[in-house]
Amino acid sequence: MIKGLQILDDQLDLGPITDYLKDKKIEFDATAQNYPSNNQNLIHLHAKNNGYELKELSKKQAKAQASAGQENINAYGTIHGGWMQTMLDNVMANAAQTMIEPSELKDKVAFTTDFAQSIFKHLSPGDKVELEAKVIKAERKNRKLYILSVMKKAGELVSAAIGKFRIGDKEVLGLA
Repeated sequence: MIKGLQILDDQLDLGPITDYLKDKKIEFDATAQNYPSNNQNLIHLHAKNNGYELKELSKKQAKAQASAGQENINAYGTIHGGWMQTMLDNVMANAAQTMIEPSELKDKVAFTTDFAQSIFKHLSPGDKVELEAKVIKAERKNRKLYILSVMKKAGELVSAAIGKFRIGDKEVLGLA
């Protein structure tokens, strides 16, 4: 089982996600090729506008870097967990987007429906983090995706999240 996943499972009822992952070793593919989508520029622009830099986008996977800023602190002087959650959700959304066929990108969008996060270490302003997300299960029939995302500082796990995404019609969602 993935380090940190047991802690998530102990705190939350993650049901089918942890059942699926129990005996699987999830590896992030360091040699993956860039995902060839016609909206890749928009994804990179979204990343830049939301305070992170997308380093890699490949089928089922995204990698990014971010720096926690002074504007992200909470009342205790550490980085707010909501900032961590936003960064993890954003990189998961990038990985989810790669599951939409290029021919469908005009009409479809991936969106978060459920999100569970655990924080293992606090961050301080100026800390740089690496973010990785990988689609760990895809249900074609109902267009559901289960995605694992991790945040690391200097290679050490800071936070982990599991999200459920759906692929839906932009028009139905009011986005067209």
